[in-house]
Amino acid sequence: VFELLNEPKDNLRGALWNDYLKEGIDTIRNNDKRRKIIIGPDSYYSVERLYDLIIPKDRNLILTFHYYEPNKFTFQGDPYHEGYEDFKNIKWTATDEEVEAITHRFDIAKKYSRENNIPVFLGEFGVNKKAKEPYREDWIRSVRSEADDYNFSWGYWEFASNFGIYNLNTGAWDVDLEALIPATVES
Repeated sequence: VFELLNEPKDNLRGALWNDYLKEGIDTIRNNDKRRKIIIGPDSYYSVERLYDLIIPKDRNLILTFHYYEPNKFTFQGDPYHEGYEDFKNIKWTATDEEVEAITHRFDIAKKYSRENNIPVFLGEFGVNKKAKEPYREDWIRSVRSEADDYNFSWGYWEFASNFGIYNLNTGAWDVDLEALIPATVES
């Protein structure tokens, strides 16, 4: 799978981003007609920018978007996301209203997917380890569960750093691994 650019932002938006995508896809197709190419909207792959994305005609594209909402919860205390360093102790408890916010965003992606006959890959979702358990686990489980319900393939951000699910120091999985990969019950 190819991805031309992860999370285009700032000046690379609108018509310029669409032109860049088309040119990149054409360049790849000169050498490889069948490999899948992941594409997404500008503004950090924001679902709200999907309807500004112009998809070139190509049967081997996969649509992606990223999901980190609500940002005050997922980025709390994160020094790499300016403006979120001082947020702390923010809760997320999987209330009906909180889960509805996820489904609203996923509805946008699903509608766009159907209208454009393109599969969806939730390319990133994650929550900073500074969010306290069990809130972090509830959020991860809820987003993954909704993605599964929508038949979106997904990738969690990331493995073993600020948002990770594995502790390199202890060599152990975090308790929230089951939120991503539920245990199956043998019948």
